[in-house]
Amino acid sequence: RPRNTFPEIAKEAILSHPGGKMTAAEIFKVVEKKYPYFVTAPESWKATMRNVLTSHSCFVKIPRPADAPGRGDWWSTVD
Repeated sequence: RPRNTFPEIAKEAILSHPGGKMTAAEIFKVVEKKYPYFVTAPESWKATMRNVLTSHSCFVKIPRPADAPGRGDWWSTVD
């Protein structure tokens, strides 16, 4: 199990992306790649991560334009 907190893990994932913003699904993929623990962990960690994104002031939701590919809004960090 990683020693980092969920907010730290989410922020690390978002900051690793060149655009500095990612969907929740993209964050999950990055987290699973960096921390193999989450590949076999119960799926509830994703709900915890979503809760972290919505409840911590260091994250901001960026609405995805209607013509942008994919689904879900983007998440970014607040400096």
